[in-house]
Amino acid sequence: MRLQGIEFLLASWLALPTLPQAIESEVKRLEELIPENERKGIAEKEIAFALEGLRPIPEDLAQGKVYVAFERLASSQDILGSAAFLTRHQEEVQEPKAFLALWEADGPALEQEAARLEKTGFSGRSALVQSRGEISTYRILTHYRASKMYAKFGIGGGLYYLGSAHAAAEFASFWGPTERRRRSSTERLLTSTIE
Repeated sequence: MRLQGIEFLLASWLALPTLPQAIESEVKRLEELIPENERKGIAEKEIAFALEGLRPIPEDLAQGKVYVAFERLASSQDILGSAAFLTRHQEEVQEPKAFLALWEADGPALEQEAARLEKTGFSGRSALVQSRGEISTYRILTHYRASKMYAKFGIGGGLYYLGSAHAAAEFASFWGPTERRRRSSTERLLTSTIE
């Protein structure tokens, strides 16, 4: 019975793409995260900057610079995740009351995710995984709380920082312990390959 489980895991592992393929796949996903016709407005410069950061990744991978490519990917993921959140919500959230309702609705899930990640930690992981995970975990609540302040000066800024909290939660969960929920095969591969 145990041997069948190991065989299944081995077969599953062999069916997964390689790390460079997984990075390429994630780059494509990020490039399509915000449709081209929606890459305007308050986050237009940030979106362009993040997409520009993705451009050298294929060359990095071709030269075997997988960790460099992964670092570029990590930087762009945060910016594009924040901008995508802003783009999704900027039409419906234009008044302070609407922002506060969204902020309060999102808060419990972000707080729970941060608490879970702080509890489980990242020890035993590579230095890259541990540092990225811990930084992202810290940023979840920092950016969540900051978003409320930024919204006082402009709803767009508040949405961008609330989006940044969500992007940090997604990224920290990506690096987090193996028992995390709803991981894609790409996420599983990247986590286990880098470690």
